Amino acid sequence: GSLLTKHNVNSLDVKIDSLFNKYQPDVILTMGPEGAYGDPDHCIVSSKITGVFQRGPSRLGQRLLYIGFTMESLSKVMELNTGLVKWFKENLKTTQKELLSYRIPIEKDDFEIARAALGCHKTQFTPEMVEEIFLVFGETEGTIFFRPFQMSDQIKVDILQ
Repeated sequence: GSLLTKHNVNSLDVKIDSLFNKYQPDVILTMGPEGAYGDPDHCIVSSKITGVFQRGPSRLGQRLLYIGFTMESLSKVMELNTGLVKWFKENLKTTQKELLSYRIPIEKDDFEIARAALGCHKTQFTPEMVEEIFLVFGETEGTIFFRPFQMSDQIKVDILQ
């Protein structure tokens, strides 16, 4: 079930806006409206972040980016036959590669940091599941993809462009 209660959802706007004002990030990264794999909490958080971003008068220098997964990255693991990989194959929402204009190179060290961070979600993932997830997403050609809230046909290789 969803971890977000009605109270939590209603207070998200204020909390997100206060974080934007406190940290004034240049770039905001979130799930797209599809919630990566349809997760209702991810969809709500994406919607709330996008709404606050659109309303904020001081957001002109900021960029809102949605993470994206290509069909190519998913097709690379079609031969894997584990339960979690099957689930991703059936549920992961992919995006046309040409819409993913932010293509950020990632190094092996980046994957290790991400693996450690994902491992902190002990109520959601077992260590075995974390390893399976990285079998899927470790095959992304050393690139992580994002699409901007404001579409652009320019390819970028730097998140701060």
